[in-house]
Amino acid sequence: MSKGKTHLGLISVCVTVALGMMVFAAASAQAAHVWMVNGANVAGVLEVETNLTIEPLGAANEKHLVLLTTAAGAALLILCSEVKLIGKATFEAAVIKGEADFTNCETFLNSTMELSAVCKPEEPIKVGAEIRIALHEGGTYAVAKGLIVNGRGEKVFTEVTLGVGFCAIGVGFEVTGDFWIEDCENLFTTENVAHLIQEAMGPALALKSTLKNLHFGKEEASIDGSLIVKLAGAHLGMDFSGL
Repeated sequence: MSKGKTHLGLISVCVTVALGMMVFAAASAQAAHVWMVNGANVAGVLEVETNLTIEPLGAANEKHLVLLTTAAGAALLILCSEVKLIGKATFEAAVIKGEADFTNCETFLNSTMELSAVCKPEEPIKVGAEIRIALHEGGTYAVAKGLIVNGRGEKVFTEVTLGVGFCAIGVGFEVTGDFWIEDCENLFTTENVAHLIQEAMGPALALKSTLKNLHFGKEEASIDGSLIVKLAGAHLGMDFSGL
Protein backbone atom coordinates (compact mmCIF):
# COMPACT_ATOMS: atom_id res chain seq x y z
CA MET A 1 0.00 0.00 0.00
CA SER A 2 1.31 3.45 -0.92
CA LYS A 3 1.96 6.16 1.67
CA GLY A 4 -0.70 8.31 -0.05
CA LYS A 5 -3.37 5.67 0.49
CA THR A 6 -2.22 5.17 4.09
CA HIS A 7 -2.50 8.90 4.77
CA LEU A 8 -5.93 9.03 3.18
CA GLY A 9 -7.01 6.09 5.31
CA LEU A 10 -5.75 7.75 8.49
CA ILE A 11 -7.50 11.02 7.57
CA SER A 12 -10.73 9.12 6.92
CA VAL A 13 -10.48 7.41 10.31
CA CYS A 14 -9.74 10.71 12.06
CA VAL A 15 -12.68 12.44 10.36
CA THR A 16 -14.99 9.57 11.29
CA VAL A 17 -13.85 9.64 14.92
CA ALA A 18 -14.19 13.43 15.05
CA LEU A 19 -17.70 13.33 13.63
CA GLY A 20 -18.61 10.59 16.06
CA MET A 21 -17.31 12.65 18.96
CA MET A 22 -19.29 15.68 17.75
CA VAL A 23 -22.49 13.67 17.51
CA PHE A 24 -21.90 12.20 20.96
CA ALA A 25 -21.13 15.63 22.42
CA ALA A 26 -24.26 17.10 20.87
CA ALA A 27 -26.36 14.23 22.18
CA SER A 28 -24.79 14.61 25.63
CA ALA A 29 -25.45 18.34 25.65
CA GLN A 30 -29.08 17.74 24.69
CA ALA A 31 -29.44 15.08 27.37
CA ALA A 32 -27.92 17.48 29.91
CA HIS A 33 -30.94 19.80 29.75
CA VAL A 34 -32.86 19.28 32.96
CA TRP A 35 -35.21 21.08 35.34
CA MET A 36 -34.06 21.42 38.93
CA VAL A 37 -36.24 21.70 42.04
CA ASN A 38 -34.87 22.29 45.53
CA GLY A 39 -31.28 21.80 44.41
CA ALA A 40 -31.81 18.44 42.71
CA ASN A 41 -32.35 17.38 39.12
CA VAL A 42 -35.90 16.28 38.46
CA ALA A 43 -35.87 12.53 37.92
CA GLY A 44 -38.95 10.70 36.70
CA VAL A 45 -42.21 12.62 37.01
CA LEU A 46 -42.81 15.30 39.63
CA GLU A 47 -46.23 16.93 40.00
CA VAL A 48 -45.93 20.44 41.38
CA GLU A 49 -48.50 23.04 42.38
CA THR A 50 -47.46 26.34 40.84
CA ASN A 51 -48.55 29.94 41.38
CA LEU A 52 -48.71 32.13 38.28
CA THR A 53 -49.09 35.88 38.77
CA ILE A 54 -49.12 38.55 36.09
CA GLU A 55 -46.51 41.12 37.08
CA PRO A 56 -48.23 44.28 38.41
CA LEU A 57 -47.03 47.48 36.77
CA GLY A 58 -47.22 51.17 37.54
CA ALA A 59 -48.58 53.01 40.55
CA ALA A 60 -51.96 51.33 40.05
CA ASN A 61 -50.35 47.85 40.04
CA GLU A 62 -52.22 46.98 36.85
CA LYS A 63 -51.83 43.38 35.71
CA HIS A 64 -51.95 42.89 31.96
CA LEU A 65 -50.88 40.02 29.74
CA VAL A 66 -51.54 40.98 26.14
CA LEU A 67 -51.68 39.02 22.88
CA LEU A 68 -50.93 41.30 19.91
CA THR A 69 -51.77 40.22 16.36
CA THR A 70 -53.99 40.99 13.39
CA ALA A 71 -57.16 39.36 12.09
CA ALA A 72 -59.08 40.09 8.87
CA GLY A 73 -56.74 43.02 8.27
CA ALA A 74 -57.48 44.65 11.63
CA ALA A 75 -55.08 45.15 14.51
CA LEU A 76 -56.17 42.91 17.36
CA LEU A 77 -55.22 43.00 21.02
CA ILE A 78 -56.52 40.57 23.64
CA LEU A 79 -55.78 41.67 27.20
CA CYS A 80 -56.18 39.35 30.21
CA SER A 81 -55.53 40.28 33.84
CA GLU A 82 -55.85 36.94 35.64
CA VAL A 83 -54.23 33.54 35.15
CA LYS A 84 -54.45 30.35 37.20
CA LEU A 85 -52.84 26.96 36.76
CA ILE A 86 -55.29 24.09 36.26
CA GLY A 87 -54.35 21.32 38.69
CA LYS A 88 -50.61 20.74 38.89
CA ALA A 89 -47.71 21.22 36.53
CA THR A 90 -45.89 18.02 35.61
CA PHE A 91 -42.10 18.31 35.78
CA GLU A 92 -40.08 15.66 33.97
CA ALA A 93 -36.34 15.61 33.38
CA ALA A 94 -36.38 18.10 30.50
CA VAL A 95 -40.08 18.93 30.09
CA ILE A 96 -42.78 20.80 31.98
CA LYS A 97 -46.40 20.20 31.01
CA GLY A 98 -49.33 22.18 32.30
CA GLU A 99 -52.58 23.98 31.56
CA ALA A 100 -53.81 27.37 32.76
CA ASP A 101 -57.00 29.42 32.58
CA PHE A 102 -56.83 33.07 31.50
CA THR A 103 -59.73 35.27 32.62
CA ASN A 104 -60.84 38.90 32.89
CA CYS A 105 -60.09 39.30 29.19
CA GLU A 106 -61.04 42.11 26.79
CA THR A 107 -60.60 42.62 23.05
CA PHE A 108 -59.39 45.84 21.43
CA LEU A 109 -59.51 46.43 17.66
CA ASN A 110 -58.02 48.61 14.93
CA SER A 111 -55.25 51.20 15.16
CA THR A 112 -57.27 53.17 17.72
CA MET A 113 -57.47 50.08 19.95
CA GLU A 114 -61.18 50.50 20.61
CA LEU A 115 -62.74 48.18 23.19
CA SER A 116 -64.95 45.67 21.35
CA ALA A 117 -67.71 44.14 23.43
CA VAL A 118 -68.97 41.97 20.55
CA CYS A 119 -65.49 40.44 20.09
CA LYS A 120 -64.87 39.79 23.78
CA PRO A 121 -63.27 36.31 24.10
CA GLU A 122 -65.18 33.49 25.73
CA GLU A 123 -63.70 32.62 29.12
CA PRO A 124 -61.80 30.96 30.47
CA ILE A 125 -59.23 30.84 27.70
CA LYS A 126 -57.68 27.45 28.43
CA VAL A 127 -54.03 27.26 27.41
CA GLY A 128 -51.96 24.07 27.43
CA ALA A 129 -48.20 24.01 26.94
CA GLU A 130 -45.24 21.65 26.90
CA ILE A 131 -42.08 23.57 27.84
CA ARG A 132 -38.52 22.45 27.14
CA ILE A 133 -35.16 24.04 27.85
CA ALA A 134 -33.54 25.39 24.68
CA LEU A 135 -30.31 27.15 23.71
CA HIS A 136 -30.03 30.06 21.28
CA GLU A 137 -26.79 31.86 20.45
CA GLY A 138 -25.24 30.84 23.76
CA GLY A 139 -28.23 31.81 25.89
CA THR A 140 -30.49 29.47 27.87
CA TYR A 141 -34.20 29.82 27.25
CA ALA A 142 -37.33 27.73 27.29
CA VAL A 143 -39.47 27.04 24.26
CA ALA A 144 -43.16 26.16 24.64
CA LYS A 145 -45.32 24.21 22.22
CA GLY A 146 -49.04 23.57 22.33
CA LEU A 147 -50.40 20.70 24.40
CA ILE A 148 -54.15 20.77 23.68
CA VAL A 149 -55.23 18.41 20.88
CA ASN A 150 -57.65 19.95 18.37
CA GLY A 151 -60.26 18.18 16.25
CA ARG A 152 -57.65 17.35 13.60
CA GLY A 153 -55.39 15.58 16.10
CA GLU A 154 -52.88 18.48 16.10
CA LYS A 155 -51.45 20.10 19.22
CA VAL A 156 -52.21 23.79 19.78
CA PHE A 157 -51.89 26.19 22.72
CA THR A 158 -55.58 27.06 22.66
CA GLU A 159 -58.52 28.05 20.51
CA VAL A 160 -59.79 31.55 21.20
CA THR A 161 -63.48 32.14 20.55
CA LEU A 162 -64.33 35.80 19.97
CA GLY A 163 -67.93 36.75 20.76
CA VAL A 164 -70.83 34.45 20.03
CA GLY A 165 -71.13 34.74 16.26
CA PHE A 166 -71.27 38.54 16.07
CA CYS A 167 -67.56 39.40 15.81
CA ALA A 168 -66.88 40.70 12.27
CA ILE A 169 -63.24 39.58 12.14
CA GLY A 170 -64.10 35.94 12.84
CA VAL A 171 -64.95 33.68 15.74
CA GLY A 172 -62.51 30.80 16.31
CA PHE A 173 -58.72 31.25 16.17
CA GLU A 174 -56.12 28.66 17.12
CA VAL A 175 -52.89 29.78 18.78
CA THR A 176 -49.99 27.68 17.48
CA GLY A 177 -46.24 27.66 16.86
CA ASP A 178 -43.22 28.01 19.14
CA PHE A 179 -43.25 30.44 22.05
CA TRP A 180 -39.78 31.36 23.33
CA ILE A 181 -39.45 32.28 27.02
CA GLU A 182 -36.70 34.11 28.88
CA ASP A 183 -36.01 35.03 32.48
CA CYS A 184 -36.34 38.83 32.69
CA GLU A 185 -33.47 38.98 35.18
CA ASN A 186 -31.28 36.52 33.29
CA LEU A 187 -31.61 34.00 36.12
CA PHE A 188 -32.97 31.08 34.12
CA THR A 189 -30.16 28.74 35.20
CA THR A 190 -30.04 30.11 38.75
CA GLU A 191 -31.90 28.37 41.57
CA ASN A 192 -34.49 30.87 42.78
CA VAL A 193 -37.81 30.85 44.64
CA ALA A 194 -39.42 33.02 41.94
CA HIS A 195 -38.70 33.58 38.27
CA LEU A 196 -40.01 36.54 36.28
CA ILE A 197 -40.55 35.40 32.69
CA GLN A 198 -41.60 36.96 29.40
CA GLU A 199 -41.51 36.28 25.68
CA ALA A 200 -37.93 36.07 24.43
CA MET A 201 -38.08 38.33 21.39
CA GLY A 202 -34.45 37.66 20.36
CA PRO A 203 -34.95 34.00 19.41
CA ALA A 204 -38.53 34.65 18.28
CA LEU A 205 -37.43 37.27 15.73
CA ALA A 206 -34.28 35.39 14.70
CA LEU A 207 -36.32 32.27 13.89
CA LYS A 208 -39.21 34.17 12.30
CA SER A 209 -38.26 32.94 8.83
CA THR A 210 -38.87 29.33 9.89
CA LEU A 211 -42.59 30.17 10.29
CA LYS A 212 -42.53 28.34 13.61
CA ASN A 213 -42.98 31.44 15.70
CA LEU A 214 -46.22 32.16 17.55
CA HIS A 215 -49.35 32.44 15.39
CA PHE A 216 -52.95 33.51 16.02
CA GLY A 217 -54.83 31.77 13.26
CA LYS A 218 -52.66 32.39 10.18
CA GLU A 219 -51.21 35.65 11.48
CA GLU A 220 -48.03 36.18 13.49
CA ALA A 221 -48.53 37.06 17.15
CA SER A 222 -46.57 38.13 20.20
CA ILE A 223 -47.20 38.36 23.93
CA ASP A 224 -46.56 41.52 25.92
CA GLY A 225 -46.27 41.34 29.70
CA SER A 226 -44.53 39.11 32.22
CA LEU A 227 -45.40 36.36 34.69
CA ILE A 228 -44.07 35.67 38.17
CA VAL A 229 -43.71 31.91 38.64
CA LYS A 230 -43.44 30.29 42.09
CA LEU A 231 -43.82 26.74 43.32
CA ALA A 232 -46.63 26.09 45.80
CA GLY A 233 -48.23 23.38 47.92
CA ALA A 234 -45.72 20.80 49.14
CA HIS A 235 -43.00 22.65 47.21
CA LEU A 236 -43.78 26.12 48.58
CA GLY A 237 -40.63 28.20 49.04
CA MET A 238 -38.40 25.81 47.10
CA ASP A 239 -35.94 27.03 44.49
CA PHE A 240 -36.14 25.90 40.89
CA SER A 241 -34.28 26.48 37.62
CA GLY A 242 -33.52 25.05 34.20
CA LEU A 243 -30.13 23.89 33.00
